[in-house]
Amino acid sequence: MKILALDLATKSGFAVGVTGGKPFCFTEVLGEIGAPHGKRFCQCLQTINRVIKEHQPDLIALEAPFKTHKKTDTNVEFITMGLRAVVMAVAELHSVPFDQYAVRTIRKHFIGYNPPRKEAKAATVKRCGQLGYKVANDDEADAAALWDYVCALRSTPMFGENAK
Repeated sequence: MKILALDLATKSGFAVGVTGGKPFCFTEVLGEIGAPHGKRFCQCLQTINRVIKEHQPDLIALEAPFKTHKKTDTNVEFITMGLRAVVMAVAELHSVPFDQYAVRTIRKHFIGYNPPRKEAKAATVKRCGQLGYKVANDDEADAAALWDYVCALRSTPMFGENAK
């Protein structure tokens, strides 16, 4: 099974590969900061469409959205949810299933615990290096961690490709 995992943001990390292998990781900019929302969403649509055609994944994995108790910029929330909606729509157009996974669960799987954001980013990049996953930044590392988690889920007898 080929999985495409995204750390979705304006600068997004991507990890794609088959279960049992190592992911190919790369970064895509999904719209320039300050550009009109429609232009950003259009660039996201074009990028996701190209990536799906190029890599032909069997599943797209996203981090599940979460609400923080911190005061956040509503514009950031709007962009984040808009990018997510675009990815889901393009996945549907290509008949590629998608699923969402909790960041806390991904981190627990990949680095063994769920530290604060800055520490988690550093630990995730380090773990990628230990596993031989070639990542250029923490966005790619987060995508690789998600990819690794979904691969682990898909390879378990109860839920994965080996399910009877």
